[in-house]
Amino acid sequence: MKDFNDIYIQKISEKNYESPSGLVFVHMDEVQKDVDSARKRLQDVNNQSWGILQPEVDQMKSEFRKLIDRFREFYSNPIDNHQMTAQQVHILISEQLCRIKRMVCVLDPEFTTVKSFDKKSSNHYNMIRGYWINDDGERVRSISRNVGNSESSLTDLVEKIIKINSQYKVVQEPGNVMGLRPDLMVSDEKDKWLVEIKSSNWDNIIRSFVSFELWKMYKEIYDLLN
Repeated sequence: MKDFNDIYIQKISEKNYESPSGLVFVHMDEVQKDVDSARKRLQDVNNQSWGILQPEVDQMKSEFRKLIDRFREFYSNPIDNHQMTAQQVHILISEQLCRIKRMVCVLDPEFTTVKSFDKKSSNHYNMIRGYWINDDGERVRSISRNVGNSESSLTDLVEKIIKINSQYKVVQEPGNVMGLRPDLMVSDEKDKWLVEIKSSNWDNIIRSFVSFELWKMYKEIYDLLN
């Protein structure tokens, strides 16, 4: 007989969860050393990175690996000195699998974008719908948000991601920074970063937004594994 739990765990553990952020981060030190090089980096839509969000992304991946290791250890070893019924074991397996599936939603979010038109304002909007796993292990819609189809709408989403997932202060449209005009500037007591947001990276930015929103939901439900 096939063990579908084992097959599922093997499948998701081998998957590559690397994804472009849709954002271009350039540290202020780079600008001070070579403004022209920094300008090229900001303008290059392929120069995408997580910048100040990298520690949070690393934490997501670390949590996923720990979940997989914990499940495999429990699933493949005898339950010594535990008088658990078959039902209790089944519930424990289901709970761990549900948590793993939710973490997969974070790292590889499922979402749809539906275009809509508001007759009153004559504006075009995009409805973002992100999906989650409920307590019964079923796929459900968990995020619904209307955003415009302009670069300013993307900037609002990125600002929200940074504010929720880092300690950096955000300045929108910071003006002229050594001859550069980035979309955002983020800073803490030690560092400053310039951030460029390209509308051509729309899908990547939306994906990043959904991923971080689901990560916030995950952390509201669970304490991260040590």
